[in-house]
Amino acid sequence: MHLIIAILIVFIQVQPNGYDCGLFAVAFALAICCGQAPEDPVQQMRGHLSSCLTLKKMKPFPTKKRSIKNKDKRRNKASANCWRARR
Repeated sequence: MHLIIAILIVFIQVQPNGYDCGLFAVAFALAICCGQAPEDPVQQMRGHLSSCLTLKKMKPFPTKKRSIKNKDKRRNKASANCWRARR
């Protein structure tokens, strides 16, 4: 089966340094689960993650309300071939 998949790429906050990769990995993994994108200064993100780990309860990272402008997103299409192995 051959499918065409529509992909919406949204440009979001990026890691500003070479040592907060774990923080951003956790923040964006949780954001995907919650359907949002974290957008806070790194120091506040660190405090939020520290609080979650201390309380042993993960909560979504704080976000800023903003509209995504057309310049902040791009649409692409990708081709996918699906097949099932025979037994």
